[in-house]
Amino acid sequence: QLIANDIRRTIRISCSKLFADAGASNEERLQRAKAVRAVGKEFSSVGHASFAGMSHLQNIVSAEMKTRIEVAVETTMMKAQGHEHDVRDSESEIKRKTREANRQTA
Repeated sequence: QLIANDIRRTIRISCSKLFADAGASNEERLQRAKAVRAVGKEFSSVGHASFAGMSHLQNIVSAEMKTRIEVAVETTMMKAQGHEHDVRDSESEIKRKTREANRQTA
């Protein structure tokens, strides 16, 4: 649990720094979003291999990472199109999507 929380915290802080950089151009933000997506896919594949015997934990970590990456990419795309977006909006969207996913799996 401690490791999963550390990973979540690191991803949250890193994505905030990457996507809230006012000095980055729209093209840079788009490239960052693509890079984060690639990193997320790699984390996910490594996570699947590492947690082979712990499917419940694997599902929780993978789902949260996937949600954070999806929201980060969506946020970057919105910013690239000139839309205003606050980090708090991203966190709210992550929580909403997580609740929705939990309802679907329950």
